[in-house]
Amino acid sequence: MAPRYEDGDLIYVHKGRRPGVGNDVVVELHGNDGQAGQCFIKRLVRRTSGKVVLRQFNPERQLEFAAQQVRQIYKILTTAE
Repeated sequence: MAPRYEDGDLIYVHKGRRPGVGNDVVVELHGNDGQAGQCFIKRLVRRTSGKVVLRQFNPERQLEFAAQQVRQIYKILTTAE
């Protein structure tokens, strides 16, 4: 998610911190046949009962996933947290 995070940067997440709109997040999708799904680092734009909307910075665009595709969303912690 350059320029916010570069390849190789270390990030920290906490399962107990609920992500809010505008937070940087790790989004984990459901995989197939019990396998791990894809993960993304993006900014949370909107979350409804039907979909999750994320902002990508490079290249600039929005991604949408059906809520049932998303296994978990983890908030990326800031240095102040």
